[in-house]
Amino acid sequence: MTKNTGTKPCYGNTVNVKYSKSAEFYIKTKQNYFENNNDLFNKAMRKNEIYSHQPIRVKCKICSSMLHDKFDFRQHGIENIYGRWWD
Repeated sequence: MTKNTGTKPCYGNTVNVKYSKSAEFYIKTKQNYFENNNDLFNKAMRKNEIYSHQPIRVKCKICSSMLHDKFDFRQHGIENIYGRWWD
């Protein structure tokens, strides 16, 4: 009898059992993000600096409803407001 070590007996041989997929695909897909995170962050911050000097919107770009005064979330120094198009 074998202990619960991720292997199980199979006709007298031990077979390795895996219960998840390899992360290799995700690591390769996100490699640019991992290697260039600081550059991408600085680029986003430069865009936010320009964006912050624009006039504040009063209407939703999707449904043209008036936006409320309180922001829904803040991301990298920019306060974001969701329109109420789903109401």
